[in-house]
Amino acid sequence: MADELLSSPLFGIDPRPLETVRKLPDKKPKSAPRRAGQKAFLEAKDFVLPDLVGHADNGDLGIVVAASTDAVQTAQILRLAECGEDTFPSFGDLPYAEQQLERRRYFDYLKRVPKKEATRNLRREELETWRRGGTKAESNFLAWWGRKQQRKQSALLRKANRLANCGASGRRLDCSNHAGHQFFVEFKCQNRYCRCCGADVFSKLFGKYVGLWSTVKTLLPPNGFRSGITIAKLDFTAVNLERMPLPAEIREFNQDIRECVKRVCREMGIEAADYGLLWCDEFGGWNPKKNSYNTNLHAHGVYVGPYMPQEIVSRHWTEIRAGRDGAKVVWISKQKIDHPPGDFYEGERLRFIRALGHALKYTGKHVSRSDGERLAQLEVAFQGVRRVHTMGLFYHADLRCQEKCGNCDGRCELVCGHQGDHHCKYHGSGNRCPLCDGHLMFPRESGYARVSDLKKEGRRELAEARRQAARDRVFHGPREPDA
Repeated sequence: MADELLSSPLFGIDPRPLETVRKLPDKKPKSAPRRAGQKAFLEAKDFVLPDLVGHADNGDLGIVVAASTDAVQTAQILRLAECGEDTFPSFGDLPYAEQQLERRRYFDYLKRVPKKEATRNLRREELETWRRGGTKAESNFLAWWGRKQQRKQSALLRKANRLANCGASGRRLDCSNHAGHQFFVEFKCQNRYCRCCGADVFSKLFGKYVGLWSTVKTLLPPNGFRSGITIAKLDFTAVNLERMPLPAEIREFNQDIRECVKRVCREMGIEAADYGLLWCDEFGGWNPKKNSYNTNLHAHGVYVGPYMPQEIVSRHWTEIRAGRDGAKVVWISKQKIDHPPGDFYEGERLRFIRALGHALKYTGKHVSRSDGERLAQLEVAFQGVRRVHTMGLFYHADLRCQEKCGNCDGRCELVCGHQGDHHCKYHGSGNRCPLCDGHLMFPRESGYARVSDLKKEGRRELAEARRQAARDRVFHGPREPDA
């Protein structure tokens, strides 16, 4: 009876081959095991930093300095906090053009649609009030502008607090396999002019934009053909104002660079898909003649594309800056390399890397050469300003590695052109215990704490533990006899 009911004419299938069908393995990595009291993800409260910058009982500004903080970093923190305490100018003190620009920005802000229903209704009512005009609309606008200025000031205070916590605070990490493997990771502020993080910020920035080589390679001809593409250094300058420029002036400087390149490309018939440009803003260093730091704003860039005569670039730059500071100086020259290899692509790759180093190396030169006052001035000048800018094919280029993870079918999470094995976020070594290769988990109390308190708990700094484990692997076992 059962054979008749399960016969193939009845349902149109034969159920017997289904018994041999094997279940495909799940490609998604399994979640790492964890012990009681551990968690794989952080909560919002775990990201709150300790307040090391504040006011004393008498109202004076004060900071809590760690034992490892040097005098230069202390002066930088204090100066940043003082800049955050400065009062912002009133709206009536702004030029008329700037006032109209702020009103336009407020109108664009009102046209955005928030996600929450209650906020959408309030925004819609405020937009209708602005369109009708009147005293209420002007009051709403001034309140919005005041909140905007307060956010700018609080941003400097938060940056000063991050700088004070850099290396002084840390987060707990526990191994999921062994209860005795307890570590902590130091908090890194990642400020561009931090004496502790500056070199790391530069190395990550350089490693990121080395991934543009895959984009540069698409512009080059096949091997053996004459190349009409040049890899050059392109530098723009502004007139020294004998003071640190404001963030708005630096943004204006970058807009003028974009306009200059667009005009040159329009005159020479160069399309956006035919070139790539990357540049970085910078100031000069110490001037021994004036016995002070330079305030000359300029930009170092790398250009990849058809040949651009310097005369044409200088002419357009002079026309654009004539109504501002009268700057005229532009340098463009082909990047040279020592001992070029025989392979064409390898030579062009070395040429691009060297030109990229010319554009980005200045991001880390001030960290070890300037005092705290100067570092704070640079942080204030570049507050809210992007340091690295791109145009052409370099704009929104895909810098991610195109290879697959060596352990699964997932995509490699590293940048294009990286060194070493390919791995996704699940199979990387960043979340592994250096002693037993177990997964690292967050304990129940995963908020930031003082490094001195974490060391008292018997925890080891994770980076130092990894370095020590690497040294132990190298020097493990007996040495061979000397020859």
